[in-house]
Amino acid sequence: MNDRPQIKGTDPAGATLRASAVTAATAHQAEVTDDETDAALAAVRDRIAEGDAGRPAVLPRPRTVERWRTWAAQAALIAIVAGGAIALCQRSDDRKSIVPAADPTASIVTNSTDVPTTQTTTQTPTSEATSEATTTPTTTPATFALVQPIIPYFCASDYTCTQLANTDDGRIVAYEPTGEELVVFDSLGVSEVQRISLAEPLADAFPSFVDVGPDDVVYLSINTPGITDPSRDLLAIPLSGPAAGTVVKRWTGLDGTGDSTIVPQVDGLVVVGCCGFMEARPAADATRYPYVDRSGTTITSSTHATFRLDLTPGAGTLVRIDNGIETAFALPSEFQAPRDFPMVVATDDGGAVALDWIDLADGGGMLIAHFLAATSDNPARVDVYRVDTAQNAQIALMEPTDSVLVADGDHFTRKRVADIATQI
Repeated sequence: MNDRPQIKGTDPAGATLRASAVTAATAHQAEVTDDETDAALAAVRDRIAEGDAGRPAVLPRPRTVERWRTWAAQAALIAIVAGGAIALCQRSDDRKSIVPAADPTASIVTNSTDVPTTQTTTQTPTSEATSEATTTPTTTPATFALVQPIIPYFCASDYTCTQLANTDDGRIVAYEPTGEELVVFDSLGVSEVQRISLAEPLADAFPSFVDVGPDDVVYLSINTPGITDPSRDLLAIPLSGPAAGTVVKRWTGLDGTGDSTIVPQVDGLVVVGCCGFMEARPAADATRYPYVDRSGTTITSSTHATFRLDLTPGAGTLVRIDNGIETAFALPSEFQAPRDFPMVVATDDGGAVALDWIDLADGGGMLIAHFLAATSDNPARVDVYRVDTAQNAQIALMEPTDSVLVADGDHFTRKRVADIATQI
């Protein structure tokens, strides 16, 4: 059973900004003289008086003590240059610093390997700064990269490593095989929210993360215990409640040959068989496994966006379904004859991102199709990318923005699609 390709509560922006301020203050106090501090603060006040509220730049979360020290020193320097964005130190004779409103899409942690995006923004100063400025300043172009997660990557064997999935509200859930745990992170992966120990060890049974359904129930599949023929079991495990970490529902006897895919639908998880022409995937009579709640009781339906493939030779469509409302996107030629069902994620702009292995004339390749919904200015379109060969097996999670999480040594890294793939 090819359950899915091996992909798949807080204010992260504010927390990152506060952490940056504290780090900058500590490093500045420890390594900069009082005269340099006074000079820097004077420069900051002058820039605030001129209406420049600045914007903080945030650097990556360190992995060693040495990198932390370097990070702190850089953060202090950036805070001085940015002007007014971060409190440089906590002296009683300092005026209150002006902190501009944070843009969560641009409170960015950068990697030296990331290709940053240049953004030009217009900000209205806060009330304190407004009293000293007569016009709304326009900031100079600033450089931002992607927020990097803190999610570690572990392997219990060559075939069983950390796997990721998203909840309906965007949190990231990791199945961690070495500790036999489910670990919940916030939507950016920068803060651990919850850790649940599994009552039943799974790592030796080739577990595969299928989905996180309604009521925070995780669905994993494993090889059926004691069965030599290819057979899989589907397990429902709640993340919270009295039964957290235990199997509250088990279905057995699923196809274990890898020739089918389990796809989330409104009424449950549905099997899409491999190969051959099917006009609709999933088919109307496909095997279905209903969602359950934390106690194992069947739930009527999910409210999360789901997808269907309507296949007609040369004119197939991907259909996004939101609470019964359907939006169809024309399939690009590369996705017209899928083997089973691609990994598809609903994007925040009303479109979708699909990932699938496609057999091409020059050999097979992992392809990403980014379906962009129509706007008042532009018609709907689809951009197709071929994933760089080295990244094929490393994609762990497709996100509802133009980004993915990839396995990178002992941790996960967030990258843009353009960082790992070439548009074709």
